[in-house]
Amino acid sequence: MPYPILSHRFIYDPDEAGSEDERAQLRRDKVSQLRAMFEAGSPWFTKAFMREFADELERLRAMPLEEVKGQIFSVTGVDGERFNEPIHFTGEVVKANMVEKMEKFNSRDNSEANDAPADTAKTWEYVYTWPRASYRTVDAMISQPEDSNRPPRYLPLPMTLCCSARKRDRTTHEFVVDPPAFSRDVVQAFWEATCAGWRASENYAVLKQQLEAAVSSMAAAGTLPTKVIGLGLGSFSIYGYLYEGSVLQHALVLLIRDVLAAGAGAEASTTTVPCYVQDPGYQPEDESILTEAGFTLLQDPRGFIEIDDGSVVVTQGPDVPVKAIVADLARPVILIWAHPPGQEQDKTPLWLVTDPMTPRVKSMLSSDYFPKIDLPDYGEGVFRWLSMHVRKSLAEK
Repeated sequence: MPYPILSHRFIYDPDEAGSEDERAQLRRDKVSQLRAMFEAGSPWFTKAFMREFADELERLRAMPLEEVKGQIFSVTGVDGERFNEPIHFTGEVVKANMVEKMEKFNSRDNSEANDAPADTAKTWEYVYTWPRASYRTVDAMISQPEDSNRPPRYLPLPMTLCCSARKRDRTTHEFVVDPPAFSRDVVQAFWEATCAGWRASENYAVLKQQLEAAVSSMAAAGTLPTKVIGLGLGSFSIYGYLYEGSVLQHALVLLIRDVLAAGAGAEASTTTVPCYVQDPGYQPEDESILTEAGFTLLQDPRGFIEIDDGSVVVTQGPDVPVKAIVADLARPVILIWAHPPGQEQDKTPLWLVTDPMTPRVKSMLSSDYFPKIDLPDYGEGVFRWLSMHVRKSLAEK
């Protein structure tokens, strides 16, 4: 990948006033308050919060790195209280023992890392960079054990800050930019060949037929979607590999666009159905190819802010709680996302699951959507467990 990046850390200030018992009681009180609000029907994720969060992120990202630390990050929590917190860690050099642990993790070497002193012979170092968003469902917040390292004052925030570490020259402080594993031309050729192969397949024909049937019924009911939003669909080329799944998940978005344009009538064109995508992992080659293909790329969390009752949402295996976010923000006309077997009965603690099937998500699907339509898989799990949910019309609810 072009930018050597280590695992992220959360930008928390560990210092809290009061004794350990007092902090534990404060946490219990805050959890009780938030649980009561949520059970009374209050949303956890809101567009107002996301817009404010996005504005703050963009303000910080526009600053030189050395000026970010100490800046006040200010948002309003779901409890209505103003949260004002100075930025921590950003711009700091990562300690030597942490670098070793991160590099071993990234290389999937799980042996113990030593707390060795910094290698002064090295000409490079890792530094924590600009903040980015981290998401958490209210169910995860409520269910996480009391020994969580998240201070109580952070609990009313559905999104918080984290930062990655990037390698830079120790003397010049310029970031190390490795050449991409694949040239732009190679990635472009892979994109074109993979899309062409899929479009000639039986899988494509079946999916197209399923989508056309859904769109035909929606057009008759006057509920035709006006845009398609892809979330967390992945990079085509990262960590030295080319990913068929990422290419075809984006190609699925284009197929939906084409079917919607056709369903809107002969006068419509594909340009009248915008396609938005959001993934913090996009590489420059991805961004260039996607832009040429007609996608509009949005910075996290702007893609979520685009979700409304007239949209189609497409996602598969994201590292963020897309299902819970959608359930709070809107009722899209079509939802296409993964349903791993047994997910509804999964007993894994919600704070350990990145995109859980929360009680509110289950309620939304059962009351506002027809039973899911399983979509056919392709290749080696490209569309594994993918299902389509079509929203009921108001008359049918």
